[in-house]
Amino acid sequence: MNQKEVNEEGSLVVKLGGNAAAFDDAMLAFASELRGVHERAVVVHGGGKEVSALSERLGITPIFEDGVRMTGDQEMAVVEMVLAGTANKRLVRTFLAAGVQAIGIAGSDGGMVTGTPIADRDGRPSRTARVAAIDPRLIRTLWRDGYVPVVSPTSSTAEWTAVNINADDVAFALAGALRADALLFLSDVPGILVDGEPLGTITAEEAVRLIAAGVITGGMIPKVRNAVTAIDSGVRSVVIGNYRSAGDLSRLMDGSTGTTIRAQGGTA
Repeated sequence: MNQKEVNEEGSLVVKLGGNAAAFDDAMLAFASELRGVHERAVVVHGGGKEVSALSERLGITPIFEDGVRMTGDQEMAVVEMVLAGTANKRLVRTFLAAGVQAIGIAGSDGGMVTGTPIADRDGRPSRTARVAAIDPRLIRTLWRDGYVPVVSPTSSTAEWTAVNINADDVAFALAGALRADALLFLSDVPGILVDGEPLGTITAEEAVRLIAAGVITGGMIPKVRNAVTAIDSGVRSVVIGNYRSAGDLSRLMDGSTGTTIRAQGGTA
């Protein structure tokens, strides 16, 4: 199967929020529903709360600047232990229990995600990084053999040093590199809220106008801006919502629930 064939319609990148990644009945239902909705899927997960909890147990104080974890050398070991280990394998077992042929990988595997480290506000280097490059060949190889990759965002620099990249950023970058049919963000938020109610379907241009008008605010701004960038990269739609019970995935993907951002003139 060549690369063009793997890029056909039907690919879905899913970003699971930290709470959504818990092993529970809803996640089993989601895993069971996933392969019936899209032929090829990749799941990217976080797990920051687990990382912080273990860091504190080990006497490491997590440091955040503007909501970004400034990962030190000691905490990098914890990040990799939790995200590429405990959290990743728990999700893999959940998907396997639901009959999905899941396989757990990290951004470092196959050189899939390369990051550029960032410095803290005092100029000190950290192990936190931004996405510098994506090589999606490993994902396509696993798709060809029928696997659903479950991706931890722990990655490497160009010099092969371990780095911690925000899972949202990895999901956006992977979706763009794969030219995915859709990118789905699952969390506790039911969509982009306006007056307490989630917006339905909007275009990327409308999303930009809503940010400028102050309608989209706070932590949703970077997510929506990244969504617009993903759409500009060829992703057909970005969906933001939550999953509570069986059938929610289909409802999110057909626009019945959540917020869908599409290119101008895009169709379901």
